[in-house]
Amino acid sequence: MVFWASGGSPGLVALGLVAGAIFLTFFFLNAMFHLSTLTGRKGQGGRSLYDRPPVIRWECGGGRCRAANPPQARFCRMCGRPRT
Repeated sequence: MVFWASGGSPGLVALGLVAGAIFLTFFFLNAMFHLSTLTGRKGQGGRSLYDRPPVIRWECGGGRCRAANPPQARFCRMCGRPRT
């Protein structure tokens, strides 16, 4: 009944419904796969997505370098020394 009420031929409407079901199934399974592997993935720096970033210690003193550098920096922007 739905096929004839839509105004299209029954074969094309059925084909569209099957294609829509395949499309939705694919994206549902894809989303479930990514949610199941999310906890196993490693984020930046080899840590999991929910771990805290590592503590950054700079060789130069006073805490100025720690405040001036982003967490992922390898070298100090102020003095050029490497992170320890």
